[in-house]
Amino acid sequence: MNSPHVKAQSGGVSSIMLRVLAALLPVIGAYYYFYGTAILVSLALASATALMAEAAIMHALPRQRISFKGAVDSLRSFTPVMLRTTSKRSRTRFHIRLLDILAADTLPVRSGRSEPRAVKMRPKHYPLLTKPRRVFKALPHNGKKLAKRPQVILT
Repeated sequence: MNSPHVKAQSGGVSSIMLRVLAALLPVIGAYYYFYGTAILVSLALASATALMAEAAIMHALPRQRISFKGAVDSLRSFTPVMLRTTSKRSRTRFHIRLLDILAADTLPVRSGRSEPRAVKMRPKHYPLLTKPRRVFKALPHNGKKLAKRPQVILT
């Protein structure tokens, strides 16, 4: 036997992954205690991304074509229904239906589109808020340098 930790009656991949998740629960709790909700947000993002990848593989689509916003919205609407189901067959049916919906919500092909990583300069002419709001006094010219006006002498 190549893998002594995997038994024939283990129940398959889903059973093993549930055991891995159960083993990670104390670590997730410790991360939550020390770092707050960031770990929960990371887990939610990773779950949504994994569902998107599974839908892409199942329907032979490029991963970039599946909408992340659509995946999050679909996951939010499916979660209460999937939590109420008691049979494994119903959960599997809902899971497959969720993957079908994710694959149907594809983004258009955007040829020539590039998203370079760059830092923009601050496009606004307003000054940075460096003091508390109650102390900060906005300049009447909104941070723009005023050109020197010629003096007009009225006689």
